[in-house]
Amino acid sequence: MKNIWFRKVVAALTLAVVGFAVGCFDPDVTGKYRDNEGAVQLELKSSGQATLNLGQLRIDAKYTQDGDKVTITPEGGPSPNVLVLSVDKDGSLVATTPNSLINKLVKMK
Repeated sequence: MKNIWFRKVVAALTLAVVGFAVGCFDPDVTGKYRDNEGAVQLELKSSGQATLNLGQLRIDAKYTQDGDKVTITPEGGPSPNVLVLSVDKDGSLVATTPNSLINKLVKMK
């Protein structure tokens, strides 16, 4: 009887540790993203560099990731504004500010 109880405790602790470990890692956001129309394209490189294409306008930027938040900071150019995106459950990037030009960016395969 004690053996069954011990196994249940070990199984519960193992599941808790695995769940905690999975939740602590930041999702991998590197890659290419685009909106539904293809007018907005974003590329995030593992080096921390980002390229944002808004139609004919190209913005070179740097990005940082903190959990499920991605902050894109342009390197000079026409738009000094910082853009903050959130990683959605499906892996897409969603703008955190309302009425943004960038609504939802889906990762290209």
